[in-house]
Amino acid sequence: MKTFIRMSLMREKEAINEHLSEFTGVILDAHILETFQNASSGYISNNKLRYILDPNTYRLAIDPIIDCTDKRWYDRIIQNFKIQDLINDQGLLDTTLLRDHKRLERFVIDILRYQEDRISNLSGDIESWLFLLEESNEDENQKPYCVIPPYFIIDSEELLDLNIEAINLSLDKSELPIYANIPIYYDNLFNENVINHIIKRYIETDADGFLLWVTDYNEVKERSISLQCYQSLFKEMKELAGSQREVINLFGGFFSTILASKNIYDGLAHGIGISESRNPYGLGGPAPTLYYVPILHRMLTSERADDLILTVKSRCSCPVCSSKMPSELKTMELVRHILNVKMIEQREIEPLSMDEIIAKLDQDYEMIYRSAGDTRTQRTFMAYSQQLKEWVNSLKVL
Repeated sequence: MKTFIRMSLMREKEAINEHLSEFTGVILDAHILETFQNASSGYISNNKLRYILDPNTYRLAIDPIIDCTDKRWYDRIIQNFKIQDLINDQGLLDTTLLRDHKRLERFVIDILRYQEDRISNLSGDIESWLFLLEESNEDENQKPYCVIPPYFIIDSEELLDLNIEAINLSLDKSELPIYANIPIYYDNLFNENVINHIIKRYIETDADGFLLWVTDYNEVKERSISLQCYQSLFKEMKELAGSQREVINLFGGFFSTILASKNIYDGLAHGIGISESRNPYGLGGPAPTLYYVPILHRMLTSERADDLILTVKSRCSCPVCSSKMPSELKTMELVRHILNVKMIEQREIEPLSMDEIIAKLDQDYEMIYRSAGDTRTQRTFMAYSQQLKEWVNSLKVL
C-alpha cells in the first residue's frame, strides 16, 4: 500500500520528518507551492522526497476561488502556467478557448513542463545563493513521481471530453509517467450509468495511472449505501486498470485506508488533520484546531475529545499525548499526534483480514455504546460512533 502525505502548511514539516520512511512521498498542490515557494521546494529537494505536484487547473475555472482577491498564488500561477491569453475579464480560465486544438496542446505542454521543472528551478535558485555562502550540496535535479495533464471537475460531457483530450495530447509530451486526475462530481457517484461512462472513457486512454477522487466526499458522514457506491467505484476502476496501472485515492481517511490495505486500489493520499476530503468549490482558509480521536477515527474539538476520553476511558497511546488531555496539547503537538496515529492505524490494519477489521470496529462501537449515558454530550458520542456501524455494513458487502 502506497501512502502519500498532502502538504498544506509548512509547519507540518516537523511532524512529517518523524515518519519519512513510512510513506511513499508527498503531494503538493501548485497553489501551495507558489504560496510558500522557497520553504516547500527547499524541503522537498533537501530531503530528496518523491513528490507529486498537482497543477489543480480546475481551480482557475471556478468563480468563488478566483473571486477571492487575496490569493497571492494567483498571479504566480498565471505567469508560470503561461496562460495569460486564456484568462477572461473575470480572471477565470476560459475553458471554451481550449476547444482550439493548438491552444489546448500548448496548454498541456506548459502544464507538464511546470510539473517537471518547477521544484528543481526553485530549489536551484536557493542552491545558487547557498553556493555563494559555501553551503551548497550538489543539485540532483529532482523530477516528480508522475505528471498530471490539465483537468477540470467532471460536471458535464464537454469537460469530460476536454479532460480526455488533454490526456491523449500529453502521452508523447513527457518522459515521466502520465497519471490522469479523475475528479468525480459527488452527485454522479450515485448514477451507475454516468460512473460507468466516465470510467470507460478514462480506461480507454493510455494513461500510466489514475488519481481518483470524489468531490466533497466525507467518509465520516456518509451512510452505508453511499459508502458501497464509493468502494464499488474504486474497485471497478482498479479491476479495469489492471495490475500495470496504479489507482490512487487522492482524498481519504480511515475507511479509505482500510480499502487500500485490502488492495481495492494501490495507494491513498491524506493530509494532516485536513484534506481527507475536498470541496472544489470551497474557499479554504485556516483549519480549526481539532483533535484526532483514534477510537472514532475522526476529528473533534479538543474539549469534546476530553469529554469522550473521560466517558469512554479510551486514551491515545501515542508518544505526544499519552500523558495529556487533548485540550492540553499545543498546535504542533496536535499535528504530530494526528500523523502518529495515522501511521499506527496503517501499521495495525495492514496485516488484519477484513473480518478482523470489522470485528475491531464492532468492538469499538460496543465500548462507546456501553459507556454512553443520557447527557446531551454522551448522546452525541453515540451519534458519532454510529459511523463505525455504517463502515461495517459497507465493508461486509465487499
